[in-house]
Amino acid sequence: MTEGVVVSGGSNVLIQAIVVAAAVKGKVLTIAPSFSLYELQGKMLGNKVIEVPLNSKDFSLPTEKILKVIKKEKPHVIFLPNPNAPTGNLFPEKDLLAIIKAATGLVVIDEAYYPFSGYTFASVLKKYKNLILLRTFSKAFSLGGVRLGYLMAHPAIAQEIQKVVLPFSVGILSQVLGEIVLEEADYVDRVVKESIRERDSLYQSLLKIKGIKVYPSLTNFILFQVSRPHYKNSKRPGGSGDCDTGCEL
Repeated sequence: MTEGVVVSGGSNVLIQAIVVAAAVKGKVLTIAPSFSLYELQGKMLGNKVIEVPLNSKDFSLPTEKILKVIKKEKPHVIFLPNPNAPTGNLFPEKDLLAIIKAATGLVVIDEAYYPFSGYTFASVLKKYKNLILLRTFSKAFSLGGVRLGYLMAHPAIAQEIQKVVLPFSVGILSQVLGEIVLEEADYVDRVVKESIRERDSLYQSLLKIKGIKVYPSLTNFILFQVSRPHYKNSKRPGGSGDCDTGCEL
């Protein structure tokens, strides 16, 4: 283990290890909607899982509400992906810093999509000893099947998490593939830039389609909402019955 870095067979293994190290039968705080594994691992280990809903209009972070929950519940671990999945948005730095400063336990910022957003909290990692950053090879490196991820934290925190990571969680093939893609940084950078161009192009095209509400994204995916179609005086496409009374196209 390099000082302050823990490598494992995927960030899901690290999420479990963080919870084992800091929050067994304790309290885990996260947001909703978000990556379901935070809640799952929290409940599996007997924690009270507190989910704070994002603001429904734009999926922004309800910072004041989260700060109130922190003050009341004093969670042992807080999980905050940035950018968030499945919403694709990036949370403001000042809001996340306020949460990190207010937290009495660990704050885990999952940076699975940071190559696409271009933003990371790595520059403040040394300043906040309760901060953990999660990274994965599944997104920008396109190695989801390889199962390889890592975290960065204060060396003392990293050492405690390393103790509960299952032995031999990284096979030799995963290790070699990880080393290869890290040596091909220029190629990965070109792939990421191409993905961003295609994402932005698709976003602009979706904006032009009637009946679709599309949300801005700083990841490699786009979230959109489709309006329910209504038909008048005709059978529904692919169906066998007439349209309900009052519906219209």
